[in-house]
Amino acid sequence: MDKESLKGKIWAGTISFEEIDNFFDNSSNDKSDMIIPLLETALNEKNGDAVEYLIYAAQKNGVSNAYEDIFCRLLEVRESWMYKLEDVATLLGKIGSNRSVKSLCHLAEDYEMSDTHSIPLKAMWALYDIGTLAALEGLKSLSKSKDKKKAKIAVQQLEYLERT
Repeated sequence: MDKESLKGKIWAGTISFEEIDNFFDNSSNDKSDMIIPLLETALNEKNGDAVEYLIYAAQKNGVSNAYEDIFCRLLEVRESWMYKLEDVATLLGKIGSNRSVKSLCHLAEDYEMSDTHSIPLKAMWALYDIGTLAALEGLKSLSKSKDKKKAKIAVQQLEYLERT
């Protein structure tokens, strides 16, 4: 499958995860230069389904620092079409860069803890995964949240970091 056919199937929602696996699951061939512009287009068009497929493609191809800017921009979206915030937060934790700490802290602050949303939890786990001084400071700030559940989780993540 060529790039244009792939994009057409992603935008039409007719691509299968198996097709994405076949196209992107090749660790020796980085395709971030293809995925990132498509993610930017999906962001501009507010196409949540395309974002979902492309985040999956990035995972299959292997995330790197190259994705950090677009992922942080995706975390800024507070509209219903963007329903992959938890996955993006997790991927930023895997990337492990200080540049995403601010975005992850905002994500944790902006969403209420609930039984149906684990967005703040995933953001705090990502901060733990980053584990730098900046991430530690972010968790300290979140540990002072008025939301007792958030504060408790932030304290737990801080305790886990102290043990490592």
